[in-house]
Amino acid sequence: GDLNNLIQSDSLNNITYKLNEFSSDSIIQYILYNIDSSFKNFHDYEEKILNGIERYNYLFNEKNDVKIGTFYSNFNATVMEADNIIWIGLDMYLGAEHTITKNLPPSIPQYYKNKMESKFLVTDVLFGYIMTKQFKLIGDDMISRMLSYGKMAYLLEILAPNENIAERFRYNEEELNWCEENEYYIWKHLIDEQLIYSKDQAKINSFFIEGPFTKSLGPDSPSNIGIWIGYKMIKDFANTNCKNIYEILEENNVQTLLSTYDPK
Repeated sequence: GDLNNLIQSDSLNNITYKLNEFSSDSIIQYILYNIDSSFKNFHDYEEKILNGIERYNYLFNEKNDVKIGTFYSNFNATVMEADNIIWIGLDMYLGAEHTITKNLPPSIPQYYKNKMESKFLVTDVLFGYIMTKQFKLIGDDMISRMLSYGKMAYLLEILAPNENIAERFRYNEEELNWCEENEYYIWKHLIDEQLIYSKDQAKINSFFIEGPFTKSLGPDSPSNIGIWIGYKMIKDFANTNCKNIYEILEENNVQTLLSTYDPK
């Protein structure tokens, strides 16, 4: 149903996923069949997402009546929102080991394929949702971006308390462990390299983009460390001062938010 409705005919011509022995049309049929069989229990995902949005509505006294739709995105989009429907591109969650994912062209890098897992689906949707509703950049330096994203990661924890912490950051367990074990080292690196108050957008971006790792922290580090560190800062601030989510979202003084941070 939902899947077929969203396939535009022009995507048949420039389909990214090519298997020589199939025509474009049967490739799509093949992908749709695999999506359907992989997500027979999609209702479970939907319920978790809607629970998170219900919590959001309760917290912020809003009445967002959202519906969930699924579609085949031609390997271009995980989540899109239009007319109160959140559309989820299920082709992006077939699993790293799935034949379709493995046969995607090299234009989709391996580190990205590794994360095409259904365990990230619920938190991807909820994180995208709160980014559109609540995200405010409190300044244009590294620390401001970290704290701004950290607030969103902290809010995500409130909306999806049962989701695994690693998954909320699109990490696997090894990546999360690396962050936990190296938190002090990451913080020291930011200080030593004078990155904390840096406004160099290229340097800032390298801590907030998907990739095989964070360039200046070496090949063992995961990507997106800026969000994780920001979350740790906000969590320390919330716990030390017993602050609620409203106070956290309203506090935009970087020094205040940073004053309680204790990198372990």
